[in-house]
Amino acid sequence: MQKKKAKMPKATDKCIMDNIHNNLKKEDFISYKELVTTINLPVVAGKSKQLQLENLKRFIEYEYDADQKKYLITNIYEEYLPKQPRKLREDAIYTKYIEMLLLAYLKEQTGYSAIMSKASWWAILSMVNSDFVKYQNPSRRNSLLEEHLTKEMDRENIDEFMENTNRRFTTLFSRALKSLENRRLIDTPKYIYIYRYADDEFGEFKIADDQLISDIIDCEYDALHELGLKTKEQLVLHPKKRQKYYDILNEIEYERLGFAECYRELQIVFGKTHLNTEFNYTKQQLIDAGVECNNVFKLNIDNSIINKYKKNRVTLQDYQDMPVEEVNEFLNIIGIDTNSLFISEDKELKNYVENQLALSNRLIKKY
Repeated sequence: MQKKKAKMPKATDKCIMDNIHNNLKKEDFISYKELVTTINLPVVAGKSKQLQLENLKRFIEYEYDADQKKYLITNIYEEYLPKQPRKLREDAIYTKYIEMLLLAYLKEQTGYSAIMSKASWWAILSMVNSDFVKYQNPSRRNSLLEEHLTKEMDRENIDEFMENTNRRFTTLFSRALKSLENRRLIDTPKYIYIYRYADDEFGEFKIADDQLISDIIDCEYDALHELGLKTKEQLVLHPKKRQKYYDILNEIEYERLGFAECYRELQIVFGKTHLNTEFNYTKQQLIDAGVECNNVFKLNIDNSIINKYKKNRVTLQDYQDMPVEEVNEFLNIIGIDTNSLFISEDKELKNYVENQLALSNRLIKKY
């Protein structure tokens, strides 16, 4: 029976540096295999080889001769350079930051669970301000129009901003919860239904049991189908039907179940022992990755607005008849040089971006 080849132990940075000083010389011109075996590193291929050669740049400088497939050693450092912090993908940064904020909040709680609406969670974590929570109710959004945030603001702009932001933050928040669940810091988050009967003179709110939740789900199904929809996701594509859906649902729940009010909240049950340790670990991960935590979530929303702008622009020359001051003012708002590109669809898209950024300034938390 053939014996398995023993794995070479992983060399420390100091060991690699010592081997280089003892066995390599400046001006050596050697193959890859000679290079790594000389300093007692394994011969690898593919991605592992790329990473190995990249890491060697912390110890030596070299030039590669593609014709002869050899490496010329041009410099050997006295001391090895420190490893660069591992970069996080953009979405991973936001998700990791939410994890840190959640841990910071949960570790200060005296109980073992916390319950609130999804938007209220975001407000507690300083992702949005309290008005964002208020405007989750579409019937309250017209008051934003009275603030005259921009000249061209309309209700459709507000609805679109709320839907886009809800969708974006729901994705990031769900990923953070899933990560904490996988790390066994929290249990699987679940929604609970809270209701109040119309004929209850004390107006007491109660938590729905499984049978009542089953009845509520049937009501939600019927409200969707009365509007000709099959999924709640379709309400995002038809924002004008969103308020109508809730009006119909409230009516059905009143007629069938006698509810004056019913809403969902998210419950998170968490462990207590390891929250502080994991908070410090997560915070250090962000520091090591070089993440600056100022205006993290506002930047995320603003970038998505600007990216939509970038997808719909054409050359500035096509808009030479527009006032220069107007063009420059808009480009300065979104941080784009006036010599670069400009928007298509003229003022329609320009107004859209201005309106969306104004809503971001008004509703997304600023540090």
